[in-house]
Amino acid sequence: MKFLNYLWATWFGSGYAPLAPGTAGSLAALPFVWFFATLGKTELLIFAVFTFVTGVIVSNYISKDKTADDPQIVVIDEVCGQALAFLLIPADFLDIFTFKAWFAALISFGFFRLFDVWKPWPASYFDTKMHNGWGMMLDDVAAGVYAMIATYGAIKIYPLIF
Repeated sequence: MKFLNYLWATWFGSGYAPLAPGTAGSLAALPFVWFFATLGKTELLIFAVFTFVTGVIVSNYISKDKTADDPQIVVIDEVCGQALAFLLIPADFLDIFTFKAWFAALISFGFFRLFDVWKPWPASYFDTKMHNGWGMMLDDVAAGVYAMIATYGAIKIYPLIF
């Protein structure tokens, strides 16, 4: 069971990246997030909720096992946040063979990483005041929601740029 908790919490080992494990986890999440996004908004939301619920559980487990509030190897929170960042991307921006799909994915990824590092309120509250699996997950949920809104805005101005 310990192996499965670590496998899921580290998003199949991406959290063990020596530099920027959060970025590595977000990158490793992109193919899965993109796949669920192409299935539909409901499927992507189910994926996000599933990673959130299971993320709280495994984050608590790893936190206790490592005796650390927020071990860097835990990146399941980035997976959930990245899924939320994709939630408002329209279906016509998800065809992998188009420039606008790559634009949407890169913008979503960039905004999510920005808000995950910056941690504007309430992400900062969850990060500093909640030292458990809930806090680890909720700060990335907040960053994901901010990234979702910013990505949606960028997609709305896309026709004006390109």
